[in-house]
Amino acid sequence: MAIKDLAGDEIRLNHQPLSEIVYDKILDLIFSGTLKVDDKINVDELSRIFKISKTPIREALKSLEKTGLVASTPYAGSYVKRLSVEEIQELYEIRILLETYAIKKIIQNVTDEDIADLEQIQSDIEKRLESPQIKIYKLNRKFHDRIYSISKMPKLCEMIGQLWDNLCFFRLLLAGNEDYLQTMVAEHHEYIKTIKDRDEAKLTYLTVSNLRRHAERIPDLVEQYYNS
Repeated sequence: MAIKDLAGDEIRLNHQPLSEIVYDKILDLIFSGTLKVDDKINVDELSRIFKISKTPIREALKSLEKTGLVASTPYAGSYVKRLSVEEIQELYEIRILLETYAIKKIIQNVTDEDIADLEQIQSDIEKRLESPQIKIYKLNRKFHDRIYSISKMPKLCEMIGQLWDNLCFFRLLLAGNEDYLQTMVAEHHEYIKTIKDRDEAKLTYLTVSNLRRHAERIPDLVEQYYNS
C-alpha cells in the first residue's frame, strides 16, 4: 500500500474530535484506493504520517469496524475488509428496505426549499464532471444524503449512510464505467422531478430499480477486481 506517499499530510485540527478527523482520513484512503481490500492498516505508520498519537487512530478504526469497512484480528491488527458478493447483495437489499421506508417520509415532508437545495447540488455536480472519481462519489453521496434528510429521521439517515460506507469501495468500481456519469446525471434529474411531483410510487420504483441494477452489475466488477 502507498500510505507512505502521504508524507507531510499531517492532521490539521478543526472543530471535530481528533478521532473523527482520523476516521474521515482513513475513509478517504479507502475511497481513493490508496488502501485496498485486504490491505493492513498500519497504526504506527499512520501515527508517524499524521503526526499524532496512536490512540485516536485506534478509536477511528473501532468506529470503522462498526460500519463493516474494516475488520481486525488478534495480534494481526486491522485491515480493509473483503466482502463477498453475497454480502454486497445483502447490503443492497437492506438499502432497498430502508430507503423505500424513507421515501414515505420524504414525500410527506418535502418543501420547495428542499427541492431548490437538490437542484443546486445537482448543478454543482454537473459543473464538476471532469473531477476525479472520488470527488464525483462524494458529490453523489451529498445529493442522496440531502434527499434522505428530507425524511427528518436522523437515525434512519445514519443507518443508510453506514450502508453507503460499507459499499463505498464497490461504488467506486461502478464509477469507473464509461456510462456512469451520464447515467448518474439522468438518474438525479429523474429523482428531482419525481420529488417535485410528490409522486411516492414513482420515487419508490426509481429507487428500487436503480439499486437493483447497481447490485446486479457489482458482482462482475468485484470478481474482476479480486482476480486482477
